[in-house]
Amino acid sequence: MKIADGVYMVSNPIPSYMRTINCYLLADGVDCYLVDTGWPPETAQAEQGNPTKYDGWQLIMQLFTEAGRNPEQLSGIILTHYHPDHMGYVRRLQQYTHAPLLLSNYEVQENAILCGDRQRRDADTLRWYSRNGLPTELRERCMQLNIRYEPIPDHRVQILSDGQHIRIGQMDWEVVWTPGHTWGHICLFERSRGIVLTGDHILPFNRTIFVSEPCLYGLRANPLGAYLWSLDRMAGIDAKIGLAAHGEVMDNFPATLAKLLSHTDRRYADILDVLQDTGKTVYEIACSIPWMGGRVHFLDIPRFFDLWMALIDTANHIYSLQARGLVEPYHRDRLEYWQLTGREEGCYDGIDPRIPV
Repeated sequence: MKIADGVYMVSNPIPSYMRTINCYLLADGVDCYLVDTGWPPETAQAEQGNPTKYDGWQLIMQLFTEAGRNPEQLSGIILTHYHPDHMGYVRRLQQYTHAPLLLSNYEVQENAILCGDRQRRDADTLRWYSRNGLPTELRERCMQLNIRYEPIPDHRVQILSDGQHIRIGQMDWEVVWTPGHTWGHICLFERSRGIVLTGDHILPFNRTIFVSEPCLYGLRANPLGAYLWSLDRMAGIDAKIGLAAHGEVMDNFPATLAKLLSHTDRRYADILDVLQDTGKTVYEIACSIPWMGGRVHFLDIPRFFDLWMALIDTANHIYSLQARGLVEPYHRDRLEYWQLTGREEGCYDGIDPRIPV
């Protein structure tokens, strides 16, 4: 589907609760870049257990055809981030086109942790679940959910820096570093057209989505604070149209930003309310706050992956509240509990989360 001159999109079906991933082809003049790649059915089925009848490779090839381009002349593959539904076809595309892979170096760092020592990763994850009060059965199910990540290829890789510009014919796409969903997540902004490609950083679903593996908290202790900093950055660009990796085109991009911030404020309020009387673990807090518009208890969330995401969402909001000075941890019987600090107003924690590369 043609979105604008030189901007083409295909919704590539994936066996996930997201249903599809939007892959974009940016083509003008002799330049042609693919942004995100989709998830091969065979690897996605092994991970999620759900088959799909669609061939994502053929859909990507059709995208080139629609743009009138030869895929073998691909200038580069840009990844907003390294998650499996975004980089699933990278190796096959590189074998077919010999195009370089472009992404943030922070993604390389985070991916290396997830694809490194599996025994250490599992041990760190299990300790986190135990410390935060998960019952044995739930803890075991969460451990079985461990997502399989493919290592980023170590050849034909070009590192993108925040503020870097990628010229594609007459288009000038600026790289905007937006940590939160992952540490090295990037968006791409074309100022003259008022278009921004948002990856998974901003989706048209009025909610934030974090896939913060517990073993990564040592690298990014406050993903939500980084996400808020990133939202401020996005609010500062003059984008009218948002093109996300999942869902429909965001025709009113500023309005979508405002709704995301209001969702975060509601979650803060829910957590502070349940801590009024006594301290609680992350698990106990998750069980005490409303989910899915207040219709569902935490343990009744239908899909287990969504339940796990709700647990991580709870932890991320707590760590953000800690950075704001409103909650603090204490330990008892090898568990970590959270209590109010007594402060009525918190500081803003959406600060520049930059770390040395």
